[in-house]
Amino acid sequence: MVLLKSKPSFMNESIIPQSFNSFLNEFLHENKSFQESVTETNHFSPKADIIEKTNSFEIHLAIPGIKKEDVKINVEGDFLTISGEKQSTTVAENEKMHKREIHFGKFSRSFNVSKIIKTKIEAQFDNGILLLILPKSEVAQPISIDIK
Repeated sequence: MVLLKSKPSFMNESIIPQSFNSFLNEFLHENKSFQESVTETNHFSPKADIIEKTNSFEIHLAIPGIKKEDVKINVEGDFLTISGEKQSTTVAENEKMHKREIHFGKFSRSFNVSKIIKTKIEAQFDNGILLLILPKSEVAQPISIDIK
């Protein structure tokens, strides 16, 4: 079996102008990609893992390259918000940036903590991972009922 690549008929230049084809190529391929265009807004959302344990939840937030002094953790109402800013790397005048995939700028993540004992939240920071330990309130902890 032979696989042939071809432009779909809707890409025919008589139907769609060349400028739109250029836009699609830019969007779909490795030139200045859509992701790089979006990144230029200088905001990003760090990835999080949330683990439920018997008496607590853990949030592991990946924020490599950020100092713990540049991270703020606030609880307001039923929401815990983690925010901060990562500075952009600079390029010398005689250098040229070819690709930027490392996110920088401001970030903010919020989590519902309505079932958490807010005064007992703990935070640790190690190797670019922020670990939050969120103890469950008694209402949120599972209860096992024996059948008689």
